[in-house]
Amino acid sequence: MSQPVSSGRRQKWHLLYYVLAAINVLTILGSLYLNHSVMRIYRHSVEANQDWTQRLSDLMELGTLAQAAGAPGNDIFDSHDVGKETARRDAALAAFETRMTEVKSALLNDLGVETKPLLVSLDKIQEAMDEMMTKTDLIFIYFRANDSEQAGRYMATMNRAFATLTREIANAQRLVQDDQNALFDRQIKEAGKLGRFEYLIGGIIVLIVIFAMFYGVHMARAVKAAEAERQDLIRKLRKSKAKAQGRLADAIESVNSGFVLYDADDRLVMCNQIYRDMYPQTADLAVAGTTFEAQTRADIERRQVPEAVGREEEWLAERLRAHRAADSTTEQQLGDGRWILVSERRTTEGGVVGIRTDITARKQAELELRKTLDDLHAATDKLAKQERLSMLGQVAGTVSHELRNPLGAIRNSMALLRQITAGKGLGAERALDRIDRNVERCTRIIGDLLDFTRTRELTRDAIAIDAWLGETLDEMTLADAVSLERELTSSGEVALDRERFRQVIVNLVDNAAQALMDPGWTPPAERGRRITVRTELAGPHLRLSVIDNGPGIPADKLPKIFEPLFTTKSFGVGLGLPTVRQIVEQHGGTIDVESTIDEGTAFIVWLPRQAAEPRIDSTAMPASMLSRARAG
Repeated sequence: MSQPVSSGRRQKWHLLYYVLAAINVLTILGSLYLNHSVMRIYRHSVEANQDWTQRLSDLMELGTLAQAAGAPGNDIFDSHDVGKETARRDAALAAFETRMTEVKSALLNDLGVETKPLLVSLDKIQEAMDEMMTKTDLIFIYFRANDSEQAGRYMATMNRAFATLTREIANAQRLVQDDQNALFDRQIKEAGKLGRFEYLIGGIIVLIVIFAMFYGVHMARAVKAAEAERQDLIRKLRKSKAKAQGRLADAIESVNSGFVLYDADDRLVMCNQIYRDMYPQTADLAVAGTTFEAQTRADIERRQVPEAVGREEEWLAERLRAHRAADSTTEQQLGDGRWILVSERRTTEGGVVGIRTDITARKQAELELRKTLDDLHAATDKLAKQERLSMLGQVAGTVSHELRNPLGAIRNSMALLRQITAGKGLGAERALDRIDRNVERCTRIIGDLLDFTRTRELTRDAIAIDAWLGETLDEMTLADAVSLERELTSSGEVALDRERFRQVIVNLVDNAAQALMDPGWTPPAERGRRITVRTELAGPHLRLSVIDNGPGIPADKLPKIFEPLFTTKSFGVGLGLPTVRQIVEQHGGTIDVESTIDEGTAFIVWLPRQAAEPRIDSTAMPASMLSRARAG
């Protein structure tokens, strides 16, 4: 193996490298200067050549225009038309003078040593032109006087003036060519000077090449030695890397959770066997280079993620956002029922490392525990309800027994008092009426308690619900300020116990009317007090709604309104709505309630369209329907 070059010699050779680099830079700068100078000469030559060529062209054009201006002086001898030839001469003369002015202006704008003689020559051309035009005018004058002989004498004079003009133009063209040749001579001399500079640059380049050859030989030796040293280091690093990768792979495979690593481009770098076993449907994609999105799409397509069914693209977008955030821990259920805890974090290089833990056993235990707790709560609630109902039944029986006899005695005594006081003008009728009403109220409360605590068998018949509701509502009397609207459009039949279900309708409509007439609430001026009774078909069920646009029920009281003995009124014992729900559930139905403060309340009863004992789940009334019923 070659020995590495000593540091002292390496530093000297590096100094030579910097010297060569500096000379190289200077050579490049000199070459750029040379190139710039040659281009400057060339550009100036082209520009000057264009200028002189334009001047020659201008002189030729002046000669052509002068010839056109002098031609009528000769042509008149053939045409004898003074007016026509005068017009031709004037047009040609105007063009000549315009062009002469433009040429002189161009020369004055570029005034120099070369242009001054040319301006003098142009003045002579102008004088010759003026002389020729003077003779032409005389020719036209004599022609008008019909003296063609005298006109012929001036034609010779005019032709001599034109010859003079032609010579002056030729002299001006020679001046232009002489100036052009002189400029070319100067540029050739300047280019010759640059040629010597070019030889100097060429010599420097040769020296650079020679020094570079020596430097290259030395550097080749140094590079060879460094390459040998580098290859030895690479071999050692590869051994170390292989050992480290082996340890890492063993460590990852020994983890009792699924492990996966993605790079900054979201491509799979590595994963362990547990990860592949967790996702058997897409195990073929668990190879390096596969993108996370491709794996996730395959999970969806192969039905490995049940929660994505029916909303594939939406679920994919949510999963990609969570993965790219790389700061979350979520639970995921697979198609075979297993539960996986997915934890992902961002690495310092921008990749994502993920841990997948099978939590199926824990989830099953949680579900079993939740089911047990739900069963326990249900049993506790049922037992408590039974105890409350049992106690309420006992109290109701006792109260009924203890109060009915006194109430009967009071009623009989009141009848006797009415007979005694009748027609005597004692003014006791109002007091007696008030006592009768309260006795009747106590009797009704006792009846409500007994009805709620006693289970009564239903006698149901299939009835046309819309017609029956119409008859029931016709029997009811409401306050004059309350309007009752009917939207009975179901045309369906339901198996009902007429008397028991009549109590449902009466209670709901009475509650709505009492809410609308609450002294503590006043509706807006543009909205009347209105109750709407509506029937609609909803699949296998009939939906019966009693809707008011009254004050509504406070949100904190809404969950309690079906509890026995709970009431928001200043009278009553709070059994109306519990009795309603009891009767509805006996008919195999359910009842829901929705309420908004200052907008109103809606009670929605769901009944099976055929006689059925099992209870059904309810579906919430659409908000749009409730809003439509309350508007107005």
